Amino acid sequence: MESLIDSKTKLIVLNNPSNPCGSVYSKQHLLEIADVARRHHLPILADEVYGDVIYNGAVFHPLAGLADDIPIITTSSLTKGYLLPGWRTGWIIYHDKHRRLTEVRDSICKLTRRILGSCSVIHAALPTILEKIPEAFFDNTRRHLQATSNAVYDKLSSIPCLSPVKPMGAMYMLVGIKCEMLSSTICNDDDFTRELMAEESVFLLPARVFSYPNFFRIVLVAPLDILADATTRIEAFCQRHMT
Repeated sequence: MESLIDSKTKLIVLNNPSNPCGSVYSKQHLLEIADVARRHHLPILADEVYGDVIYNGAVFHPLAGLADDIPIITTSSLTKGYLLPGWRTGWIIYHDKHRRLTEVRDSICKLTRRILGSCSVIHAALPTILEKIPEAFFDNTRRHLQATSNAVYDKLSSIPCLSPVKPMGAMYMLVGIKCEMLSSTICNDDDFTRELMAEESVFLLPARVFSYPNFFRIVLVAPLDILADATTRIEAFCQRHMT
């Protein structure tokens, strides 16, 4: 990462836990990223929206708790951990004890004033959501995602032309495609996902959209039986197309 920094670099963006990889960075890895930012005098935008969505033994470390001398902007929302997609309600926290982000903060505040007619019903619900939802709610989400991620990983690992990456957080899994083992009509992740949809009615997101070709992303939030059916269809598709 450090080799990519040049005179045009203004900010380091850190997505942890990660979409689409499902990775959760270790404390040591985060400290190393903070060291890079420190050496190059760069602020960090820490997208920690999946901070409550960890499993398989992972530990989440908020970046601001590890490097209080670096300007850090932490973002999160109700969308993921609280399972409220569509509410479009989140927050920004500035960790900036040396006040290096004053202009940035003022500019973001000006942008927020351009939004008219924010939903007062959602705002009224926020205190109850943030203060009274029990920890058991988050535990149930984590148990479900651990069960689905492990089941999907085990199933896809048994398919010779696929190489899943086991997630530790977030709601997704990346799966590598060994295109050389498939028929000539499947040359990349676009071909794989398009033909799978046409033949088996299973939609997967080609990871080319994340600049990670020949992988696809699968979402793990569906019920276990639905995911079992989907992975069985993926297996049948691969068996038909393996050479």
